[in-house]
Amino acid sequence: MRFGSLLFAFILIGLHQMAEGTSYGPPVSACSSMLPSGHPVNGETNLGFNISANQTSFSAGQVIEITVSGETSFKGLFIQVRRASLSNNAYGSFINPVPSGFKLMVCPNQPSSSDKGAVGHSNPNPKGNSATFLWRAPMGSCDGDGADYEMRATVVTTYATYETGITRGIVCDPNMGGEDEGSDNNDNDDVCINSSDVTVIFEKYNTSFESGFDGWISNGFTRHAGITPSTITGPSSAYDGNYYAYFETSHPAQPGDVANLTSTNDLAGCFCLTFYHQHAVKENTGHLFRVLVNEEIALEIEGTDNMWHPYQVQVDQPGPVVIRFTATRGTNWQGDTALDLISIYQGLCT
Repeated sequence: MRFGSLLFAFILIGLHQMAEGTSYGPPVSACSSMLPSGHPVNGETNLGFNISANQTSFSAGQVIEITVSGETSFKGLFIQVRRASLSNNAYGSFINPVPSGFKLMVCPNQPSSSDKGAVGHSNPNPKGNSATFLWRAPMGSCDGDGADYEMRATVVTTYATYETGITRGIVCDPNMGGEDEGSDNNDNDDVCINSSDVTVIFEKYNTSFESGFDGWISNGFTRHAGITPSTITGPSSAYDGNYYAYFETSHPAQPGDVANLTSTNDLAGCFCLTFYHQHAVKENTGHLFRVLVNEEIALEIEGTDNMWHPYQVQVDQPGPVVIRFTATRGTNWQGDTALDLISIYQGLCT
């Protein structure tokens, strides 16, 4: 009886390890096959998921947003960008920030071993019905041929159901400029000028507002969970976790009212600020969102849509450095501003 119990325990441990191997990230074999591991062969079906980008073409080195979305929540995800003519090779690199529950991956079938040629899930928890990631196009020219690329995704909703073959074409245009979309940039390119003192603690500013504002000082922003009180404007949920920082522009707020979320003066050196932002407004109503670095404008957004968007700001200054997120109310109430998943890490934005 004791032997039988031990054998049963070993079997349970083995099954748990097998489940962990597939639930906590796509297998390396997905880099070629785009298939999940350990799922039924007959589980593949059309679940109605789509993959899209915030633009239809890109230039060498440009950063674009890639979104996977559908009608139902999913648990597992794998994304690559490939040359249509070289269908098994991953091109470009996915970069931080990535949403909670996902991770950057290195694939053996990509031209550069330093690139993160894929994004996959990092846990088996539900992820909602959409997720957006930043992808940096390969450096160098487009070979002058307007080469066709494909965004590809595989989505897993349950153990028994998944969808592969989710694709959309995107074109490398050698005539486009190289400004990054969805991120701020640094004129110093790939070199840090100022080093950070070892006493600088960047991690204290990493927050998704689940238990407070952490290292940030709020004046006008509040923590909120779920849908905002105002219709049409503001998030329906947090980007990461349950809470986000939120500036309400409905009554009793007045035109010109300002909300600030500010760091203390203990930052210095070369570091990357990343965050997710949502700011749905009507055009020409004066609502503004800015990121200030030592009171100089590093990023300005007049309005986007009812979706979370990732942004990066490269900072390279001797200390002390103070970062301020500031939202200004315009002429009407439809200008709610929200922030989530703020992160600061040492070095250049990647």
